[in-house]
Amino acid sequence: TKAPAPNPYSTKAQISISETGRRSCPIRLANRLLGIFTTNVTHLVLSGESAGGLAAFHWTDYLAAKVSPSTKFWSIPDSGVFIDAPNKLTGQNSYRIWFENLLKLSNTETGTPISACNQAYPNELWKCMFAEHIFKFINAPIFTPQSLYDSWSLYNIIGEDAPTISP
Repeated sequence: TKAPAPNPYSTKAQISISETGRRSCPIRLANRLLGIFTTNVTHLVLSGESAGGLAAFHWTDYLAAKVSPSTKFWSIPDSGVFIDAPNKLTGQNSYRIWFENLLKLSNTETGTPISACNQAYPNELWKCMFAEHIFKFINAPIFTPQSLYDSWSLYNIIGEDAPTISP
């Protein structure tokens, strides 16, 4: 049997936290995924839902630049639009705070995968974690199916009461 892979967040792991994040992600993508883009791929769709949708927003232009010019490329992030708004119960922008803390732990000196956003908000990199702020910086074809309101966001980010359904 194989030995279990080391946990990169463990103090006993052979990899340090500084080796994760944006610096290694393009390298990992190149090693695992970009090999397929050099073959005869005619159509490529990047997608994901929820947090994967947010990742699709972030990596759309990077991957679009890596595909052959003859490849038809689209990005379709399904959701991933977490709203930057205060919680009505606490008054805090809890998701903003969460993203600020995430960036503190993950190589913020290199910024996010969207360089134009990093340049536009050098002192507010957390904005580059919200689709509502990064959308204007994405140049590749992108289609964002998002409902008029997101019940998860209303309840978990805004703090609205869970919807009640009468029988």
